[in-house]
Amino acid sequence: MKDFGWKIKISDLLRTPGKEDEIPFEKKFVPEIKWITEDGISGVIIVKALDRYSVLVSIENLSTSIEDVSDISWEPFTREVNNPFYEALFIIPHEEKKKIRKKDEADEYFEINEKDESIDITEMVQNAIIAVQPIVKADENENLSESEEDVESDFDQYV
Repeated sequence: MKDFGWKIKISDLLRTPGKEDEIPFEKKFVPEIKWITEDGISGVIIVKALDRYSVLVSIENLSTSIEDVSDISWEPFTREVNNPFYEALFIIPHEEKKKIRKKDEADEYFEINEKDESIDITEMVQNAIIAVQPIVKADENENLSESEEDVESDFDQYV
């Protein structure tokens, strides 16, 4: 169950800007997320070379199940996680800074390992799962109407 193989070799892509690779995956795990069920994570990774120093990585149809605890009843339940699309930019930082176009310092990116021309998408996968985390975690069978009514009645006094 401990398959943490999220490292992808991209040397051939960096030599052919515009080239794209598609990598389907299933039953993969992220070490930082220990509550993933034994089914693991599945989806499709698409890696596209933008130039010799950067690649755009997309994760499509990411799905997994997480053992979680309800924020309402404090009972354990299994929560389905589905993220249809998540993408991130991977760059060789010192090469990108040489380019004439000025990048916004706030741009978020991940780094390409320049020595072996590979990327590690572990943190990206983790972010894709966190991005679709609900505000209130609850089993779909739990009754949320009581809390919703309280909020609505509190809101009515301000209208």
